[in-house]
Amino acid sequence: MSVWVARFWTTFSAPASLTQFPLRDPAVPAVVVGARAAAEVSELAGLLEYEIPEGFWAALRKGS
Repeated sequence: MSVWVARFWTTFSAPASLTQFPLRDPAVPAVVVGARAAAEVSELAGLLEYEIPEGFWAALRKGS
């Protein structure tokens, strides 16, 4: 694991980035995730609202 990735995991929400990542591509209209309970649906909705700095996505594209 790179130092950058390790730093990300301790600074930002890894679950939020994993949920939001596919939606950044305009070709992806939706992401289907599994939820077993209403609380999980609420949690997933919160992950979509979690603000991830644009700098993170830029660094991810760059691979640094």
